[in-house]
Amino acid sequence: MNGHSGFAEFGQDIICAGISTLTIAIFNGITEVCKIKKVKINENDGFLSMHIPDNISKDDRKKVNILLDTLILAYEQLSELYPNEIKILR
Repeated sequence: MNGHSGFAEFGQDIICAGISTLTIAIFNGITEVCKIKKVKINENDGFLSMHIPDNISKDDRKKVNILLDTLILAYEQLSELYPNEIKILR
């Protein structure tokens, strides 16, 4: 995730808040609900990345993929509602 949406002023931007909330919820799901503690997250002024190690079990990888697919679906749905503010790059 990179950048700010520009929908409103910093601190008032509901799109930025929504994207951030979704991302942190999925991170919490991976680390707290699925108990996969090896995940690292980096945050810096509008940029957020998650690193999930390759050496997790197949079962844990399946759980992570389900959560990440859910996150991507939510991003896609938001980008349909706010196409000028949210761009998904693949």
